Amino acid sequence: MRVEASRGELFVQLGKRFAAQEVARLSDAIAAFAPVSRITLDFSGVESIEDPAVVTLARVCTDLRGARVLVRGLTVEQYRRFRNLGIERAQFEENPELPSKVGAPRSKRKLN
Repeated sequence: MRVEASRGELFVQLGKRFAAQEVARLSDAIAAFAPVSRITLDFSGVESIEDPAVVTLARVCTDLRGARVLVRGLTVEQYRRFRNLGIERAQFEENPELPSKVGAPRSKRKLN
């Protein structure tokens, strides 16, 4: 994971695997650079996502209160998994690249 911080904003580029360790590191980065008003999570290099990590990420996003969380680089399948595991579309609203309707899934199709 690579984290860049600038004036209350974080850009987080995730590695090949999104697991509980990455969510813990993300939480540490948020705490280290608080207050944070905007977080961009770049999933473009992620090949595998563990469901418990998504559930924990949903809790982290909920606890941010007022911070905008942008998600980019999800495949259609990954986006649907996020939605099914508790991260709602409202948490993605700031990302204009997300389609309002997701078509038939293609395993490697990126949303942005």
